[in-house]
Amino acid sequence: SPDSMMKYFPAFSEPPADWYTRDFDDASWPEDTAVIGFGEYSYVNFDTPPKSIYYRFRFHVTDITSLKFLNFMADYDDGYVAYLNGKEIARVNVDPGIPFPGYDALATRSHESEFLRPDNFPVLGVYLDTILLDSCLYEGENVIAVHVVNDSTDGSDLIFIPFVIHTNNAIYNPWNVFHRYKRLTRIDSTTLPLVIIDTDDRGILFRNEGAVDIRFKARMGIVDNGP
Repeated sequence: SPDSMMKYFPAFSEPPADWYTRDFDDASWPEDTAVIGFGEYSYVNFDTPPKSIYYRFRFHVTDITSLKFLNFMADYDDGYVAYLNGKEIARVNVDPGIPFPGYDALATRSHESEFLRPDNFPVLGVYLDTILLDSCLYEGENVIAVHVVNDSTDGSDLIFIPFVIHTNNAIYNPWNVFHRYKRLTRIDSTTLPLVIIDTDDRGILFRNEGAVDIRFKARMGIVDNGP
């Protein structure tokens, strides 16, 4: 939750090569509660903003056999790569062709922090199923490591707010955020047409009973791969 402690490394140079692994010794890294970054909504500020920020935080699993999935949820500005015990579990707005982006890498697009914006309906959760978890989840202590990157070399803000949500509905929800999630999928080939809908980072709308009818402009396109 945002009240939990996170270790962080403000990057003006490359971190140690094994920074993302479970056994990395992060004792020398500073720590604070989330949100750690700079610009709007940030709780930690830097005299000189770093090029990017690396984060490490821990959570405990007491009965690994009861876990069917985890929902890793993060608000961010502008992109990130996340690892669970050294294995990549999520990549958003970061070049997929670069396994470990450098400390001065840039996001592939801009993305504004969304939790505290009342007119957005983001889908920020990433679904992690049992096949993935069986390969990297441990009974006891687990470590999630995240590299958050900016969209420009002189970006004005960099934000990261993480959550880990599991099947027992133990959800920490300080801002009454609706926990929806997606499965990140890379399509390398398909004969099916692809439908793309872009709401300019406003997310995917949903309607609650009694809610005001809100609509966003969107752009839709179809990629037709032929017969």
